[in-house]
Parts: sequence; structure tokens; C-alpha cells
Amino acid sequence: MAGIILAGGQAKRMGRDKASLPFGESTLLLHTAQTLAQVSAPVVVVADRRDRYSLPEGMLMLEDACPNAGPLGAIITALGSLPEGYHLVTACDMPRLRAETLRLLLQEAQGYDAAAPEIAGRLEPLCAVYHTRCLPLLKERFDSGERALHRALRAVNLRRVEADRLRSADPDLSSLININTPEEYRSLIREERHE
Repeated sequence: MAGIILAGGQAKRMGRDKASLPFGESTLLLHTAQTLAQVSAPVVVVADRRDRYSLPEGMLMLEDACPNAGPLGAIITALGSLPEGYHLVTACDMPRLRAETLRLLLQEAQGYDAAAPEIAGRLEPLCAVYHTRCLPLLKERFDSGERALHRALRAVNLRRVEADRLRSADPDLSSLININTPEEYRSLIREERHE
């Protein structure tokens, strides 16, 4: 079971590459990878270019086969490159991601094609679990012109994991926080300095 990190976004609101932003003693990307590595191996990064990031030994880089097509294309790329089974998928900009949350999602995914948090009616498909059997269904939606991941997931047998269940592993649901703007990043760094 691999841990997949999507690092190919254009980061228009941030104005710079989010994966490379300093965080702790490394970057947001490597911090996310360290969390995923507690639960899965290998850790695979999907980006627009194979040489986009310098990765530590043991991490793999995949070039997105569907560049500029959003997370759906990146997930199709990753699932098409990995062995059959369940794989974790996260965005690269989730600094509070918890291994316990990932383990819970894996548990909830059993018997389904995928499992993703759903908070107040909003699906969170970039902190989720996907089985490779999703691939033909997602690819069919992609080939028909769909680019919105949450809509493409209507084609699969999806386990929607509600907030109350998630709180057993992540009481304040901090795993689902992502960083999109310079202001959010500055706030994150301030919090880190005061912890």
C-alpha cells in the first residue's frame, strides 16, 4: 500500500509552489511524506515533472500523465502505476495531517472502492483512500470530460466518513486543514513558533 502525495497544483492563490514551503525542519512536502511513511510504503509524489523535487531515498516521483488537469488526473496517474490494492492519497499542503486519521480511513475503506471524509456535506477527497479498482471508473469519467474529483467519485462505491467518526482519531479534524494563501501560511508558521 502506497502513500500518494499530489504536488502538481498551480498554487495560484499562494503565488508560489506550496510543496517547497519551509515547514519545521524541512518542507510541507517532506513533512507530509514523513506522516504518510508512518502508515504506508512507498511514498509516491505526483508532480508535473519528474525532476520537480529532490526526494529522499525510498520516495518515488511520478510525472503526472494528465498535467494541468487537477487532482483527478494525478490520482489516475498514481493508481495506474501502483500494484492492486488500497492506497492513501493526500495533498502536499496538509501540515496537521495525522497518521491516526489515515489509519482510520484505511479501516473505513474496507469493502468499498474508496473512503473520504465528508464534513458538513462537503467531501474531502484529498485526504482519502482509493482502491486501484477505482481506476477504470475514474478514467471513464475523466475521458468523458469530467475534471472535478468530487463529481467523478459518484461513479465509485464510496465510504463517506463523517466528522463524528473522524473525531475518534482526530478530535479537532486538523488533518483536513490545508494551506492555500500566504496569510494561511504565515498563520501556520506563527502557530508553530508558539507550540
